[in-house]
Amino acid sequence: MMLKKILKKSAYFLFVISAVFLLLEVCFRFQVIDFYSTEWKLLNKNADKGKASKKILVFGDSYSATTDGYIQMLRDSFPEYQFYNASIPGTGIRQTALIAAKRINEVKPDLIIYQVYVGNDLTDIKHPINWSNLPFSRNCYWKISDHLLFIHYLNYWSGQFASHSEVIPGKVDSIFSIDKYNPREKLFVKSDPYVFENAITLNGTDSLLFKQLIEDTKSTFSEYIKSGKIYFLIIPHEIQVNKTYYENMKMLGCSFKYSYEDLNGHYSFRDKFIREFGDKVLDPLPYLQQNDSAANLFFANDPHLTPKGQKALSSFLIKTCFSNLK
Repeated sequence: MMLKKILKKSAYFLFVISAVFLLLEVCFRFQVIDFYSTEWKLLNKNADKGKASKKILVFGDSYSATTDGYIQMLRDSFPEYQFYNASIPGTGIRQTALIAAKRINEVKPDLIIYQVYVGNDLTDIKHPINWSNLPFSRNCYWKISDHLLFIHYLNYWSGQFASHSEVIPGKVDSIFSIDKYNPREKLFVKSDPYVFENAITLNGTDSLLFKQLIEDTKSTFSEYIKSGKIYFLIIPHEIQVNKTYYENMKMLGCSFKYSYEDLNGHYSFRDKFIREFGDKVLDPLPYLQQNDSAANLFFANDPHLTPKGQKALSSFLIKTCFSNLK
């Protein structure tokens, strides 16, 4: 009798929890409330609200979601333009697709820049599950969050953006350390040692994930793609920029079929983006390579751009995207 009551209460509890999460998932997918309003307000507190000749709206992840990165540098360089930053750390096309219409309707931009990242934009669509090498809890979280986006949002909110004070990568040491390197990146490598090379070359299942990325991108920005008022900024992985990073990742556990010298000759991620969107694709890789002889454009223990890296990215955009913008 007691066991029956316990089972009944447990079933009721599971039903309530499932119903609550289902409701939250629906609210999140339809953005019933603006779940990313804090980021939106923070990243645009320095935006000039006065009259501007052009309004430019940027979507992206943590490479763009900074208060003092390349977007702010572009604001300083082009005061006649009004830059709006709709980037969100730790997200990809699935989250961007949820907020894009609202941000576009609010800003009504003359131009959109969509920043993508080779390193995890594909794993953001489907995480690299590995039941043998990763903790059970990590695999379960990745598996569930691939289907329930609100679970990912909860983790993001409690972790990456807990303080709500800044949207920049944490300060890291200047010397590479396996122990101190970004734990999320180490999980990716532990799950699949070829994870970053496969993203660059689109080997294996990454080819299918890339197709999904392109389909979702076209659906999200269809009107701006048709009008040609959009640029796609592809941030390369650090292993593509300098051999030092490449060798560091090998020490971290990464495996490679291609040498550093040969890797970018198989840059299918970029090449297929260009095949889809032509000269609207902005590829800063050669520029970053030329300006990173000292291996200081990326943090030693984090895959993000340093302030020097952000400055180099800003300079690249000024020389390319904005040099002929009228």
